[in-house]
Amino acid sequence: MPNLSHRLELGRDYLKYTKKNFITMSCNRNLRYFLSLFMIISQVAKAQEHLEPVNGYLTSYNFQNESYSLKRVHLLDGYDDHPLARVFVLASFSPEKVISVDKVKDTYVLSTRTFTRQLETIKQNKNAKVERIESKKEIDKKLAILLGEIFFRVINETKYPKVEYRIINGEEAMLVGRHGFDGETYIFSTFQNGFGTRAGQIWSPDSGTAMAELVAFSVEMEQVVTGAKSESELLEIAEKYYAKVKK
Repeated sequence: MPNLSHRLELGRDYLKYTKKNFITMSCNRNLRYFLSLFMIISQVAKAQEHLEPVNGYLTSYNFQNESYSLKRVHLLDGYDDHPLARVFVLASFSPEKVISVDKVKDTYVLSTRTFTRQLETIKQNKNAKVERIESKKEIDKKLAILLGEIFFRVINETKYPKVEYRIINGEEAMLVGRHGFDGETYIFSTFQNGFGTRAGQIWSPDSGTAMAELVAFSVEMEQVVTGAKSESELLEIAEKYYAKVKK
């Protein structure tokens, strides 16, 4: 039978072995966690390099149809069905907005429309008073056509987000797209002869991504209507952006 000192030595060896294996197991768990997190971040980054298909009436939940219909009626009332370039901004807690480039008879018009309150308030209370806030500016044909071509080329790259299957914490998980309860959904659309209306959407893209650049470009379009930017400035920006997206 081992003496006391030998038993103590055996105990110390066991503790060392246990501690070593515990650290190894912890490191492996942490490594798996960070690898999973890296794969999620990579998947999200890829998703922000292009637009995704727009949710529609036939592919949405039943309870969403009324909201879609309500927003469509108020956002598009009076607008042409064949926009050269159009952006819908649907925010979680702010009024909806549309930025649009349209041919009106023999002229080209860049316009914006938003509201004093979210359109959802009408759904909740049909007597709710929601007023429009509209601005418009006639722009040169060259700029209007260029904006339409930019939108067409960007929307032409629209792709469904790839579904990735990964084992996370011992369970299979699907990683797909980006979504959240806060932020903004941006829907870009254009009409081109021979192709009809095309559209794509993105939810709150991260700064530094291709879709963040597209959203920033739409803001610069709006600034021409508000007077914060001149038409010539937008044309210069649009020409550089077009050179980038047509590659």
